[in-house]
Formats: sequence, structure tokens, C-alpha cells
Amino acid sequence: DNGKAVEQMDPHSFHRLIAVKLASQGFEVPQARNGNEVAENQVLQLASDLFRRYAEQSRLLTGHLNPPDRRIQDFLDDALASTGVKVELPTNVINMDRYGMARKLSLPD
Repeated sequence: DNGKAVEQMDPHSFHRLIAVKLASQGFEVPQARNGNEVAENQVLQLASDLFRRYAEQSRLLTGHLNPPDRRIQDFLDDALASTGVKVELPTNVINMDRYGMARKLSLPD
């Protein structure tokens, strides 16, 4: 971790963060299992309009790749041109900006 301290989150906050990220991308959000289901669902319902607008903006940008991904896609296109195989990088992604987030989504409790 190149000497930097990794910010740790309590499991409840970590679950909420994942739920918000999923909801903001238009994915179905799993129910909370911590006794605060009603409160968390109300917050997600209040934010649902914001999430819908965000999802629409993301949909409009579908097909647009950031510069590093564009270079990778161009490389793949060139490398596979003679085979006739077309491989496309995903454009609907979730930013895994916290340590352990990918693991938590891959290996849930």
C-alpha cells in the first residue's frame, strides 16, 4: 500500500456505500440486514430520482470510453482484426474506490 494507511470502514457503513453505488448505477439493491432496513430503504427511495437521472446520464455516455480504456480497446481491435473476433470493454462499471469493495461484492457474507 506504498506506506499510506488504508481507510477502514465499519461493516454497516461499507454495506451502505455499496448499496448507494449499486443504486446509482441502476442495479437492484440488496435489503439491509442490520435492523435499520426501514431507514435505509427510505433514504434510497428519496434518492431514487437522483439515481434515475444519474443512470440516464450514464446511459447517454454508454459507448464512451475513458482515454486508457480507449487505448486498450484500440489495441484489442488491432490485435484481433485478422481473426474476425470483436471484443468490447464494458462501459457500465462500478468504481471500486475503497479497499475490499471488490472482495465484498464477489464474496458476500
